[in-house]
Amino acid sequence: MPNLNESALTVKSKSLLLCGLMIVSVLSLTANTVSASTQQNDFGTSGGDLPDTMSNPNAVPNIIFSGQVSGSGQLIPASDYDYLKVSLGSNEGLAAELSFDVRDDFDISLLDSSGHYIDTSWNSNPEYVTTNGSGYFGTVYIEIMSNTHQPPIYDENYTITIWKFSTSTGGATTQNDLGQTNYDLPDSTTALQADPNFPVTLNGAAPYYSGVTSAELDLNGDDEDWLSFTLDANEGFAIKLYYTSSNSTCSTQCFLLRIRDANMN
Repeated sequence: MPNLNESALTVKSKSLLLCGLMIVSVLSLTANTVSASTQQNDFGTSGGDLPDTMSNPNAVPNIIFSGQVSGSGQLIPASDYDYLKVSLGSNEGLAAELSFDVRDDFDISLLDSSGHYIDTSWNSNPEYVTTNGSGYFGTVYIEIMSNTHQPPIYDENYTITIWKFSTSTGGATTQNDLGQTNYDLPDSTTALQADPNFPVTLNGAAPYYSGVTSAELDLNGDDEDWLSFTLDANEGFAIKLYYTSSNSTCSTQCFLLRIRDANMN
């Protein structure tokens, strides 16, 4: 959550219909190669190297946490795979973000208990993967790897952040909120705090215009969408909502839009 020195605004939108479309508009080198160390201290180990394969599932550390957890690790040419695992309940989803030196090319994937890929990311920094849209729950394996599988690795270090979030359908969604494929905006303040997309930092950005984007609501467990932003004390904020609905009886009272501060006032 934002600190108390920032003005934080949380936006809640609630539908009264079977299905609606919410449209939101927000106003407001050259370097030397680093020699890779053979002494690793990977996340989830006690001064050791994370497993390089899933061949022995019992050897893969099970990361137990709620909300969010972060850690670091190393990939070296002789050991360029790392594996972790997280257990998800039937109404939980998972997301992970991998950051590394810009000169290197590390990738991250999520796999199910049978070794089938749920999601993978290989062309960004940071890399981001999620179970959202898969409908999968149970044991999720996190695979971190070097894309080239050969030297050089300029800086073997990486940082990984993992989030758990609540879902209404075991991690599945067919929504594409804010233009993100298979992404549903958080349905509660608890889910909002665990969502890696929020809060959006707008401090010092004024004047700022987000453009127009869209999201969806329905009464199948997704009748609320939450967003959060941080502002400086001398900045204001405005948001405008347009909507359409599959319900022909929709009136001007179909959706409720509120702006709240960090204390939910």
